[in-house]
Amino acid sequence: MTVCALTVTAVAACSATDPQPRETVEATKDWTTTADQWMVLYRDMLEFRAQGSGIADPPDVEIVRIVPIEEWPEAQVDCLAEEGFSASVYSGGAVEYADVPKEQGPALNLAVYVCEAKYPYDVRRNEPLPEKQATAQFEFFKSTVAPCVTALGYDVSEPPSLQTWLSDYSATGNAWDPIAEAWEASGRNHEVLMEIQAECPREAPGLYPEIDGLQY
Repeated sequence: MTVCALTVTAVAACSATDPQPRETVEATKDWTTTADQWMVLYRDMLEFRAQGSGIADPPDVEIVRIVPIEEWPEAQVDCLAEEGFSASVYSGGAVEYADVPKEQGPALNLAVYVCEAKYPYDVRRNEPLPEKQATAQFEFFKSTVAPCVTALGYDVSEPPSLQTWLSDYSATGNAWDPIAEAWEASGRNHEVLMEIQAECPREAPGLYPEIDGLQY
């Protein structure tokens, strides 16, 4: 079986081939993404998926619905069933693909591609957060996530200043993160990550506002 686990990074979804980090760019102040710009990001994501899965001639697929991240695993499982492949939602919100014979691997890769194309998560999740959203996420880590992780019995270090956090995030895409910190301290224990993700909210409200002209 193959398990596609939700990551502890800001990009909270995955596939048979996870997107590689983009080059860090200077953070903008706020989202200014239009529907057309979103579609460019979406097509870039699909091209990357096709290349990573060895799909030389990917089919044209229409978006059915942009899926909230918490619904994404179930949407993929349901879609894969329609494509003739078994999958299930794994603990903590991951997709577990059933083993298939080697000769069916390309067909499974194609089905995964089609389902991600039909029911994508918001592809802005593959992009750095703008400064306004990054600030909101840092404050949410401090006020909500860190106390939750601590209440589960895991040690969390003191948060840095906002400016230090924003600088780290802008430079590397990574910064102080209570969930990631506890997971690393556990030796990247999968069960620890699943427990924290099940009990603690991950994301500040409103990080990805809806875009006019897109079907949510």
